[in-house]
Amino acid sequence: MLRAQGAVRTMEVATRLAVSPMTARRALAALAQRGHEYQRVHGGMVLRRDRSSASPS
Repeated sequence: MLRAQGAVRTMEVATRLAVSPMTARRALAALAQRGHEYQRVHGGMVLRRDRSSASPS
């Protein structure tokens, strides 16, 4: 989802994976800690392309 769209909302992850929003938040946080290409933002996560700030659409 994230690679295809460039951004993803926490609730979208929770719905698509049939998990709670808290589980989705934890999964996104774990991804952000493992890879420098992901950046957590309020409400979701974006692919880090440069140093500018971004938010999920």
